[in-house]
Amino acid sequence: MSVLDTTPTPTPNYLLAALRKSASVVSFTARPIPLHADYRPIWRVPLLAITIRLCCHASRTSLTRLHILNWAVRTPSARRELLALLDGKKRPQDVIVRTEPTLNFVVDLALGEKVVSFPRGDRVALTERGIALADEVIQTEDCFEVEKAFFAALGKQLTEEWVGELVKVSFQDRS
Repeated sequence: MSVLDTTPTPTPNYLLAALRKSASVVSFTARPIPLHADYRPIWRVPLLAITIRLCCHASRTSLTRLHILNWAVRTPSARRELLALLDGKKRPQDVIVRTEPTLNFVVDLALGEKVVSFPRGDRVALTERGIALADEVIQTEDCFEVEKAFFAALGKQLTEEWVGELVKVSFQDRS
């Protein structure tokens, strides 16, 4: 006899009564959950917008370049590494770029908020709303000061061709 052929044992009435009684006294209270700033949409979507606006030609980019810029902007050491790499002081083989899965979530959220679009499917572009958001953040003096200074130093040096070379070298050296 298989498990599929058996019928479940009926629950005694006294157990059902006990469950009903206990269910009436159970309550749940919503409590705030601490969330690291890196995962807060109120912080990440504007950062995404200024990243694309300040570092990408025509306010559009590939997801690969976006991941590299996102990695670089997060820590002082990563910022120094990317600038040294672009200045020729480091070789692409010397740098390990880390991708962050939550960046894709942020891009999806920005897409839902109509801050970005995917005009060709493989590129992320700022919409008019995204450009307005980025410009407002850029003009606000006490907002994203470190990030804006890094993007000013970086400029638009990280081209798609450069990203392609970096990714190609990364895969060749690690395989």
